[in-house]
Amino acid sequence: MTARIEQPLHDWLARLGFSANPFASRTAEQEEIRLLVDCFVDRPFLEPLIGDAGAPRTAFLLAERGAGKTATREIVAHLCASQGHVLPVHYYDFAALLDEAGGDPARVTLGQHVERLVRYILSALTRYAPPDYFQRLSSADRAMLQSYAQTYANPIVQLDLAELIKEPARELDLRALPPHDLLDSLVQVVLRAGPRPQQPYQAIYILVDRVGETALDEAGIVPLLRPLFADGAILRSPHVAFKFFLPPEAGRALLALPGIPPDDYVVEQAAWDDDALKAVVNTRLSYYSSGLYPNLEDLCRTDARPKMFALLLAACEASPRRLLRLCETVLRLHVATGDALISAETVTRAIDIYQAGETGAAALAPAPPPPIFISYRRADTAWMVKVLYEFLGARLGVDIFLDVKSIGPGQQWVDVLDQALNGCRVLLAMIGPQWLRIQDKESGRRRLDDPNDYVRREIAAVLKRPDVLVVPVMDEGQPVPERAWLPEDIAALFGRQVFTLSPDDFESDAARLANAIRDHLAKPVAS
Repeated sequence: MTARIEQPLHDWLARLGFSANPFASRTAEQEEIRLLVDCFVDRPFLEPLIGDAGAPRTAFLLAERGAGKTATREIVAHLCASQGHVLPVHYYDFAALLDEAGGDPARVTLGQHVERLVRYILSALTRYAPPDYFQRLSSADRAMLQSYAQTYANPIVQLDLAELIKEPARELDLRALPPHDLLDSLVQVVLRAGPRPQQPYQAIYILVDRVGETALDEAGIVPLLRPLFADGAILRSPHVAFKFFLPPEAGRALLALPGIPPDDYVVEQAAWDDDALKAVVNTRLSYYSSGLYPNLEDLCRTDARPKMFALLLAACEASPRRLLRLCETVLRLHVATGDALISAETVTRAIDIYQAGETGAAALAPAPPPPIFISYRRADTAWMVKVLYEFLGARLGVDIFLDVKSIGPGQQWVDVLDQALNGCRVLLAMIGPQWLRIQDKESGRRRLDDPNDYVRREIAAVLKRPDVLVVPVMDEGQPVPERAWLPEDIAALFGRQVFTLSPDDFESDAARLANAIRDHLAKPVAS
């Protein structure tokens, strides 16, 4: 968004006492877990979905896009991890699995699923289990975990577990085990300890989400997941419960497959009534205003209050995500009027714009995003980023997106980043010496292992677009990272030609890079 749009909105909200735009972030993956927990509207399907860790059951949450599947998944993971009875395992990155199957979900096997599950269980241990968890395991169990890690974990998890376990691996031919035995033997080891003394894990929950985003389309969900149902033993594994977050049609098709008796699973529908949808809006307003504005009506003129929510609820079609987008469109249109409070006319116009496929910002005709996007970590590429930004800007005469230069005061940086990524034609991934290993200060987890890490999201987003020139830029003399050390969704970054910059010959190096970028920008954009 342009500062022309954002600054008046920020100023208006600030005058009212808001800390930020309550509707700027509309998806669970854009929100930190603290904000998600505080703004989450509890729904009747949450408790049966979680169930009893002492008697874990497979469960399905069926919901349309935008109806809260991912938010619920994140809350389930948070509650499991915080209570300590369950190890939550995220299973929602299916791109590599499809690559192995040549893009055909029907060719994915049960063995491939289980090998991925083993990998993600090991990753979940490094994410959620405290260091002393591993010391509560026996020496034999630690050696077993090492064997699993050396066979199936990605290299970073292997290193993390080696530091935590400090036990030589047992020599086992794990790949010779049938899928059910492979999963069951790892589960038995994991459950022999827990995050607290005298409290072992009771269960492992496999949280299956975002399948429709990687399985080609919704029609690919059923063949992709069918192997898990074809062998009913996997879904009935002791102390393991699969929690599926699926579109209704795909979920019902899977439920019709033979595999587990109906009494063995729970099915919930994420339906939203008007009161729950109002709570989604009002909870966010109250949170971001520290309780000053607990109701949307408080921001509206008297004439708008009686019908405002009825109009918005009718337009959102029972989708909380659509409702939040509508509310943000209302705010953006409102600030352009100069009025103190929102009018009925503004609400009606916002609905018309949204239903026409526009947004409030598009209605105000923002400038096109910069064609060049610089992705970097501030602690890792200090000298390169600033001088390269200035050099390329002067040499090419085009706008360049750099967060500290391109995001104005008060702007919602998530929205600005997403718009810039969607519109860029070149992404420069600045790779410093610590880029692979930089960790989150609170969790100690490597940032690249977090699917919501913004550097990872930036790179993963553009790697899906064949029209974008993606260039890894490194300091001269720095070794090129191996693809195996990267998360799967950005591993292709180092299939691209790396460009090196030398402090001693910077101008010559940067000029060659500028020429390559100019050539790419001169090409017509594919329709």
